Amino acid sequence: MIEALILWPDNPRGAELRARFAQEIQLAETARIQMRTELEQKYNRAVEYYNLGRLSESRQLFQEILEEEPENTAARMWLELTEARYKQQQAEEEARTQSEELRKRAENLLEAPITISTERPIPLTEFMTNLSFATPVELQYTIAE
Repeated sequence: MIEALILWPDNPRGAELRARFAQEIQLAETARIQMRTELEQKYNRAVEYYNLGRLSESRQLFQEILEEEPENTAARMWLELTEARYKQQQAEEEARTQSEELRKRAENLLEAPITISTERPIPLTEFMTNLSFATPVELQYTIAE
């Protein structure tokens, strides 16, 4: 169509077609600029989330950027960094959870009542005195009936 306008510049519809073509180009350029701006804002937000340690959100945004712009090497690099840090964060969280579970189990064991039997009958006072020599903590006991 452009070639026809060049070959026949006095075409009666030429001015109208050139104006419409210029308008379409302007709309396409505006859309491209808007998309570029949105991608830049998304990229900046993703980097900010990374720096704040909000890795799940950062990963999501970098993946969205790469869906729209697969050749974006900066977003790909940041996604790789985010993935590595995310995996590390997940491993640390799991280790913390396991450590907390072990701590709770240990506390429960320490707070659980114990039963000690002897080979021969022994008076309670003598038993408690002997036991107090073996432990640095103050003993609390009750006599079960």
